[in-house]
Amino acid sequence: MNADYTVKQYKTPTIGRAGGVITGQIVIGFPSVTGNFAALTNANASNYTILSYDNAKRNGSPAPYHSIVEDVRSLPATGIPYSSKDNIKQGQLEQRRYYGSDGKAELDIDYTNHGNAQINPNVPHRHDWNYNNKPQRGPWYIVETDLHYSYSQLVEDLNTGHEVSFTFVNVKYYITQNQGSWYLTKLGESVPLQSASTPSELLTLATLNNESLQTLFNNGSLVDISVY
Repeated sequence: MNADYTVKQYKTPTIGRAGGVITGQIVIGFPSVTGNFAALTNANASNYTILSYDNAKRNGSPAPYHSIVEDVRSLPATGIPYSSKDNIKQGQLEQRRYYGSDGKAELDIDYTNHGNAQINPNVPHRHDWNYNNKPQRGPWYIVETDLHYSYSQLVEDLNTGHEVSFTFVNVKYYITQNQGSWYLTKLGESVPLQSASTPSELLTLATLNNESLQTLFNNGSLVDISVY
């Protein structure tokens, strides 16, 4: 199968992306290895598989066990645990799906707007699967590692009503809206760090470690940016 296709993925130069994922078969033991060492080797291989899968899912890259199908209507809802699968349509990557520990789909990355730019304006975007909800495939959101996400796009997303989360010095923060006001909040704290009447005002006023959010964004200090 010809695996040459265009993947519409971008990276933020100041953030970067993990330096690749090792692919291929995982050796989980040798015929001469027995007893506790063999069990330990198997456990380490299993941990490696899970870690590699989690890294791939976070970065939007293929999982260690990855496969490709072409021109199918949709990807299957189940697959090999800790694997990913691409759907290529007319030579272009349309969707990448990740399958969790039970083999059920748990994350989709869509590389088209499904023909409706108003409902799905950002490409690529993600959907989480939650089998306790209806519909089971959740609403779209974007992750900055999937695309070159600029500060002007952040401002635009906030001004159109989206909310944002990000990590700064290993701590999670949220920019949210409630009853007409905007807030910067630290994970686990009920009192906002900053409030404002508009998102632009909040971005101007809010600081972390005496640096503006714009400065921290542009120098790459804000990571794991998600837009909802």
